[in-house]
Amino acid sequence: MAGFLRSKDDTRTQDNVLGAITTKAFSMPHKSSQGFTIVELLIVIVVIGVLAAIIIVTYSGITQRALNTNRIAGAQDAITALRLYATQNNSYPPVAPGIGTACIAGWDAGGQCHFTGGFTADRYSPFETAYKTVSSNLPRFPEQSTDGFNGLTFIANPSFTVDGQPSYYLLVYVLQGDNEDCKISGLVKFSTGSALVSTTRNSLSIGDGVTGCDIALPMPE
Repeated sequence: MAGFLRSKDDTRTQDNVLGAITTKAFSMPHKSSQGFTIVELLIVIVVIGVLAAIIIVTYSGITQRALNTNRIAGAQDAITALRLYATQNNSYPPVAPGIGTACIAGWDAGGQCHFTGGFTADRYSPFETAYKTVSSNLPRFPEQSTDGFNGLTFIANPSFTVDGQPSYYLLVYVLQGDNEDCKISGLVKFSTGSALVSTTRNSLSIGDGVTGCDIALPMPE
């Protein structure tokens, strides 16, 4: 029976061994269920950066299209009012003497429009007074954000010709972006000097991320 009997010392020894094994098993290192590794954090940062870049580009494109749409609408409103004035008065509203321009809308803090070729036009009160006889307000035209270009400008120059025929009056504006659609008929471009030619293109990219729109207005009858 001695083989089947265990002493108290044997029992204590077995308990000590089991306790040691259990303690070791529970104290073995294991991966925490919380937190990220450095690699995981870097991946998350890269993904966030890519998504942010996509959002910024998309938002910029949407904003540009919205501003251009408003500029085109303002130019179309101006053409409608100017043609109505010309019909009623057999002439267009007066422009600044010697310069032959009037900044209609979208002027900068100094009250100026800046358009292609480095030209500048100022607001001209007689023009605005005459314009408001056919329209209660001047057209709305967002200021151009591209340096050096802003506003909606009316130009009267008796030396202008379009396709060889007298055509003294232009409405000039720019859109943000290259090769944007001016969306208004009568688009012309300068050929040599004060001679202009009609163009079938709907846009004239002038560099610096802008598109120039020069619209020939009909001569008063």
